[in-house]
Amino acid sequence: MQITLSGAKNSVLPLLAIPCLSSSEIHYVNVPRISDVDIMCELLEVLQFQIIRETNKIIILPHTLFLENNFRLQSTASIRASYYFFGTLVHFKTKIIHPSIGGCNLGDRNIDFHQRFFELLGVHIIMQEDAVIVDATNFCFRKSTSYTFPKKTVGGTINAIFAGVVGEGEIYLYNHSKDMYVFDVIEVLSALGAEISVHDSHIYMKRQSHLKTAKVVYEIKVDPVNTGTAILFAALSESSEAHFHNANLSWLGETKEILSRCGINMVDKAIVRTPRLKEFHITTDHYPGFYTDLMPLFCILASQIGNCSIEEKIYNNRFQFVHELKKLDFNFQLINNKKIQISHCNFGFDGNSIGLSAPDLRGGVALVLASCLTIKNFPEKQIVIKNFHYLRRGCDNIEIFTDLFQVRITNRTDNIAILRHKDVSKPISLHSGSNV
Repeated sequence: MQITLSGAKNSVLPLLAIPCLSSSEIHYVNVPRISDVDIMCELLEVLQFQIIRETNKIIILPHTLFLENNFRLQSTASIRASYYFFGTLVHFKTKIIHPSIGGCNLGDRNIDFHQRFFELLGVHIIMQEDAVIVDATNFCFRKSTSYTFPKKTVGGTINAIFAGVVGEGEIYLYNHSKDMYVFDVIEVLSALGAEISVHDSHIYMKRQSHLKTAKVVYEIKVDPVNTGTAILFAALSESSEAHFHNANLSWLGETKEILSRCGINMVDKAIVRTPRLKEFHITTDHYPGFYTDLMPLFCILASQIGNCSIEEKIYNNRFQFVHELKKLDFNFQLINNKKIQISHCNFGFDGNSIGLSAPDLRGGVALVLASCLTIKNFPEKQIVIKNFHYLRRGCDNIEIFTDLFQVRITNRTDNIAILRHKDVSKPISLHSGSNV
């Protein structure tokens, strides 16, 4: 089975805000088919951009942008990545009104690091209960400055680049994110004439009065989180048929080393694992550390090994999904909502059908993996996952992964998906003999 992995969600979303900085024709290739991309395109259309969409490609046609004061930037749904338009629109020196920022509820995710940099350029962000007001009427076109992020932040680093790239002067950003997603943004901006260089300790920008007009074609790199997800599904399914021809191992950082120490490696584009996987004790961190977005899936891996622990230090509400896993006899101890200790378990439940509820995107993917392991052991059982729209936000190929377990997803809607073994021809009634 040849498996093709999609481009990175966390790259394409900020890249879709770049057309606001240049009247250029921009082609993005290897774009994931996810709902967050749909919303970003909708926001571009609110700004009067013309967009051509193909299977995995988006073309944004040249457009001279004009913004009236108190411009309302609003879409049919809210996503967190919409804040990238704050950075790319401040150069118009106007006031923008935007609905409250959405996204998964992982705990504290305020944008104060963005705000502090914006303030250095004369831009004020006012957070209201139902809206965000970006007042850029006093945007400093001619200014040099430096800023040190209190903590590494992907979104804050990218938004600082967006806000600072146009103008006159020099900007230094310290303690910046070193994630792949930041480099993708810099590559596209550089193709439009931006002068940005990345050093060990800082990012340097020589501000440009305007970016050039050009035709840019850029292929979105494969998501390292999606690569890690694929590796774990393949390893736990023990499938020898899966071959990942475009897996992105180079940006996995410490995660690749952790997998190798456990006994999971990729050889000739296939997953090879030792019969007995080794326990691990790890802590999430910013790249090149262990990805927090892969932490929920590593909890499922830990359940098949036993005597493992994971400490989460990026978000303070990331463990919501483990409470749903209790329904499948997940054996764990949660300490102060920051660290989890996991014992070996065989997933299962009483009855023929059970319902789970996805609390967020990555937690939802972990529920799917746990469901696949359950159905692998008990092919006659069925699992219903509610709030499936979270997965649609950032995982466009989940069926490819469940196929490795011979598990199919049926009756899939934005809210509900039913998982059952491929040999079970008819879904079990949700009202008879079930725990849904």
